[in-house]
Amino acid sequence: MQAAKAAISGIIGLLVSLAGYFPAHAAYFPVRNFVKKEYQAGTQNWDLTQNTGRFMYIANNEGLLEYNGEEWALYPISNHTNVRSVFYDSRTERIYAGAFNEFGYYSLDKRGNMVYTSLMENFRGISGISEIWKIIKAGENLYLQGDDRIFRYSGKHVHVYDVGGKVNCLASAGERVFVSSLEHGIMEIKGDSLEAIGGCREINGQKVCSILPYAGTGLLLTTEFDGTYIYDGMSVHRTGFRFDDKLKKAQVFCAASDGRHYAFGTVSDGVFIYDSESGTYFHVNVFSGLQNNSVLSLFFDMDSNLWLGLDKGIDHITLNSPEKKIFSNGKLFGTGYASELYEGRLYLGTNQGLYYMEYSPGMGGENRPYPVRGLRGQVWCLEEIDNTLFCGHDHGLSIIEGSRAIKIDGLGGIWKIEKCPFSPDDILGCSYNGLFILRKDPHGKWHPVQIKGFNEVSSTFEATPDGTIWFHHWVKGLFRLTVDTVKDSVTSVRYFSSADGFPTDRNNITNIYNGTIVFSSEGGFFIYDSGKDKVVPYEPFNRLFSRPPTAVKIEESPEGNLLFLSGTIQALSRLKNGQYELDSLSLKFLQEKRIPGFDDITWLDGGAFIINTEDGFSLIDTKKFENLESNPQSRVIIQSIAITDGKDSLVYGSRTPVPEQYGRNERKDSSDRCMLRLPYKDNSLKFEFACPQFSGNDAIQYRFMLENYDEKWSSWTKEPSKEYTGLPYGRYIFHVKARSSLYSAVSDTSFAFEIMPPWYMSKWAIAGYAAMIAFIVYLLARAVNEQTEKKAMEMEEKKEAEMLEQQKIFEEEAKKKEQEIVMLRNQTLENDLRHKSQDLANSTMNLIRKNEILIRIKNEVCKIQSDIQDSDSIPKNLRRLQKIQADIRENIGHDDDWHKFEHNFDSVYDNYLKRLKGVFPKLTAGEMRLCAYLKMNLSSKDIASMMNMSVRSVEMARYRLRQKLGLNRDNNLSDFLQNF
Repeated sequence: MQAAKAAISGIIGLLVSLAGYFPAHAAYFPVRNFVKKEYQAGTQNWDLTQNTGRFMYIANNEGLLEYNGEEWALYPISNHTNVRSVFYDSRTERIYAGAFNEFGYYSLDKRGNMVYTSLMENFRGISGISEIWKIIKAGENLYLQGDDRIFRYSGKHVHVYDVGGKVNCLASAGERVFVSSLEHGIMEIKGDSLEAIGGCREINGQKVCSILPYAGTGLLLTTEFDGTYIYDGMSVHRTGFRFDDKLKKAQVFCAASDGRHYAFGTVSDGVFIYDSESGTYFHVNVFSGLQNNSVLSLFFDMDSNLWLGLDKGIDHITLNSPEKKIFSNGKLFGTGYASELYEGRLYLGTNQGLYYMEYSPGMGGENRPYPVRGLRGQVWCLEEIDNTLFCGHDHGLSIIEGSRAIKIDGLGGIWKIEKCPFSPDDILGCSYNGLFILRKDPHGKWHPVQIKGFNEVSSTFEATPDGTIWFHHWVKGLFRLTVDTVKDSVTSVRYFSSADGFPTDRNNITNIYNGTIVFSSEGGFFIYDSGKDKVVPYEPFNRLFSRPPTAVKIEESPEGNLLFLSGTIQALSRLKNGQYELDSLSLKFLQEKRIPGFDDITWLDGGAFIINTEDGFSLIDTKKFENLESNPQSRVIIQSIAITDGKDSLVYGSRTPVPEQYGRNERKDSSDRCMLRLPYKDNSLKFEFACPQFSGNDAIQYRFMLENYDEKWSSWTKEPSKEYTGLPYGRYIFHVKARSSLYSAVSDTSFAFEIMPPWYMSKWAIAGYAAMIAFIVYLLARAVNEQTEKKAMEMEEKKEAEMLEQQKIFEEEAKKKEQEIVMLRNQTLENDLRHKSQDLANSTMNLIRKNEILIRIKNEVCKIQSDIQDSDSIPKNLRRLQKIQADIRENIGHDDDWHKFEHNFDSVYDNYLKRLKGVFPKLTAGEMRLCAYLKMNLSSKDIASMMNMSVRSVEMARYRLRQKLGLNRDNNLSDFLQNF
C-alpha cells in the first residue's frame, strides 16, 4: 500500500512538474473541434466565410464545405482542385471561390440546389492565373490575390495588377485596398495602378502577412517573424503588445479582426487573441483545446466567435461564451471542489491538491496554476476568515500563506469551516470526527475543541448568534442543536421532520440569506417560525419557481443576485428594482459539468463568479447572458423542401431566412403570399431545417406545426426534419421553432405554401362538370316533358274514375261517421243520465236521512208528552205538542220514497236490486234495503239510523241476511254484496 501511495505521489509530482510546459493562461475559452471524420473532406482548410443565414463555408482541399450547425455538405469546384479562398457577397447571395486556375461562384438554382458557375470565361487572354489565395470586395469590385498578381473583377471585365514579386497579403480598409510584397513593401491600389505608401521603412524586408484596420484610420500590420506594427498614415511603430515576442517565435501566417478582437494565427503555436477593449490577450493551442497548432485561416462570425481553418481540421472558439475554463486540462489538475480569491491570488482546491495563480479581472494574459507545497490530495473547502485563508483538506486544516501551508494540529479531515456566529473570535467547523470549535490562544496559535453531545458529520450546516446550529445530514435528516455557554457541548438535539411543517423528512437542507436560515425541501423553501416552533413556507423564494426545486443550495452575490443550485437546476435570479427576476436557462450548459452537492462559488466583480466543475473550474460572466438574450445567436432556417413520393425531388432550397412577406400568410384569400405552390400529386413533403449554432454539439432542439393540418405543436426534438404524406389540397403554413440547450434564446420561422387541387377538382374540371350536369338536366327535362304530355290524357281519365270512386268512398265514410256520431251522442246521453241518476240517489238518501231525523224528533216529543200528562200544566201545551207531531207525521216520507230510491239505485248500479231479487227471490223489502245500504258501504250505525232500528237490530238483520244468502263464516257479507 505504501509503495502504491508513493507511486501515485510520484506521478502527481511529475504531472505538476510538467505543468510548466503547458501554455500559461489564466482562463480558456470553450473550443469545439471538427475533425476530418466529421466533415468528410480534405485535411487542410484555407479560408472561411459566412452567409446572412449564418451558414459557414470553408475552402477545403476537396471543394467548398458547407455547415449549417447540424450537417456538413461538400461541393467540389469545377476543375476538382483545392479551394483556396471563399467570399460571400450579401448583395448577390453568391459564394465566390478561388482555386488553381479557377474562379467562380456557388449559388442556389430555382429548385434550391447548390450549383457552381465558373467565371473563367472573363479571364480569356490572361495567361494562367495559378492559385487564388484571397478574395475581398471594395466598392462594386472584387479583388483576387494570385501568386504574383492582383485581379480586379467588375462583373464583366478583369483588370490585372502586376505586383512584380510574390504577393504576401491582400486586404481592404473601407474602400481602400492594400497589397504587400517582400520586394516592394506595402502598396495601395489606386485606379488601375499600384502606389507604394510612405513611412514604412521600419518593416522593409519583412514579410507582412496581414493588414487590418485599427483604431479608426490606422492599420495593424502583422509580420511573419517580427511581431506587429501600427501604421498611422505617416509612419510605422511597434504596437507594444505583450505577446509580440511569442508571435515572433511562432511564425504568424494569418490574422483577422471583428473590430474589438484581433486574432493572429501561427504556424507552430495556435492562435493569439487580443481584446482591444480590456487590453488582455488569450493564447489557444493544442494544450488548451485546438486539434492542431498550424492555423491556415481565421474568421470572426456574426456572433464574434472565432473560426480556425487548420492544417488538420476546423476549430471554433466561443469568444462570447459566458464561460471560460480555468484549467486547460482537467486531467492534469483534477476535479474542482473549492476556490477563494485572497490577496490578489486565486486559490483552487481539487481532488489532487491546492493550487494558486495570479488573478486579474477577466483572467486575461498568461498565467499558470502552481501547487501549494504540502497540500496534495483532496481539498474540501477554502475560507477567508479575519484576513486568514484556511484550507479544509482530507488530512486536516491548514493556514495558507502564499505558496505554503501551515497545518493546525489535532484535526482530521475537514468538511467545512465558517466564522462562528455565536462566538465571533472562534471558528466553527465539522471534521470527519464531528463538530468542533477552533480557538486562538494569546500567542496566536489555533487549538481545536471538540463539541461533545453530537457525533454526526456533514458539510451542510448553518449557525445563528443565539447558539443554535441547524445541521443537515444527507441520510438522517435535519437537526437543531443548542450549544452551551462554554461553546463546547450540545445541550439539546431536536429532529425536524414532516411533523414540524416540512413536506418530508429528507432533503431539508440549510442556507443562510440576509441573516435568516432558509431551508430547501422537496415542497419548496421554508423558514423557522419561533412562535409556532415549526417551519413555514417562505413565499419570496417559492414565488420565483413554478415548481420549486429540491435540495437547493443558495449563493448570494455582493450585488444581491441569487444563484440556486440543485441536482437538476442551476438558475440565476437577478435583483432589479427590488424584485428578483429568475433566469433558469442561461446556466443550463453547466448541468453536465457541475458536481451536485459539492458546489462552491467564488463571486468576482461585476456579477462574475467561479464555480467548481468535473474538469476543474469555470469562470462565468453573467453580463453576457443579457447580450445573448437580447441578440439571439441564430435564426432557424428552412433549408429544403423535397417531394417524398419515391423520388425525393427538391422543390425549395434556401440558406437564408424566409422573406417576411412569405413567412406568414395572414390574408387567407391572397394568392401572392404563398411562396410555393405544388400540384396535388406532390402532396408528400419533407421539410429540413437548421438553426446554425456552433458552440455545442446537439445543442439545438426543434418543434414544429403545420397550420391547417396539425392540431398542436410537436414535442421538442433534436431531429432537424419533418415529413408529411398525403396532404389534402389547400393552403398551409409550416411553423418551426428552435431553442438552444446552451442559451435561453428561442428562434422561429414560418413558410406558407399551397397544395393545388387535383385535376378533377380544378376550375376547368369543375366547369366541365357543370356543363355536363346542365346538359343532362336539359335532356332529363325534355324527356320528362314528353312523358308528361303523353300521360296527361291517361291521368285525366284516371282522375275522373278516381273522383267517382272517391266520391262513393266519401259517402260511405260519411254514413259511418254519422253512425259513430249518433253512437257517441247516445253514450253521452247515457252517461249524463247515469250521473243524474246518481245525483237523484244522493238526493233520495238525503230525504231518507231527513225522515230519520224527524222520527227522532217525534220520539223526543212523545217523551215530553208522557212526562207532562199527569201534571196540571197547561193542556194547551199538550195540544201544541200534538200539533207538532201531526206536522212531523205529514213530513215523514210515504211508501213511494223507497220505490224512488230503488229506481235510482238500480240506475246507478246497473239494476243491482233487480239482479239480487232475481237470484234471491225470498228477500224481503227490508232485507233488500239492507243489501242496498251495504253495497253503498254504509256503517251499521248509519244503517240503524236510516232504517229506524237499533245497531243491535241491524247486526241481527245482517245475520239473518247471511243465512238467506247461504254464506258461511269464511265469507264476508260486505265483500260478497260489493262484488255481486
